[in-house]
Amino acid sequence: MPADDPLYRAIADVFSVDPGSLAESSSHDDVQGWDSFGMVNLIAELEQRFGVTFDLLEIAEFVNVGVIRTILREKGAEL
Repeated sequence: MPADDPLYRAIADVFSVDPGSLAESSSHDDVQGWDSFGMVNLIAELEQRFGVTFDLLEIAEFVNVGVIRTILREKGAEL
């Protein structure tokens, strides 16, 4: 995915990383700051930026960028 991808940009903004360093497989294991507090910030940013809301079951599935993308698409987010 290109670095100007809206999901990569959102994640990069939350965690202060280069969007070009992200991949669909990126997760809390390899993104600095993606801990429980970082997840709260990420959820808030995604909900605001894409105009969606997540339930707890969806959030529990947020294991990597690719899964987040799938959930956002299911909610009709423009990616």
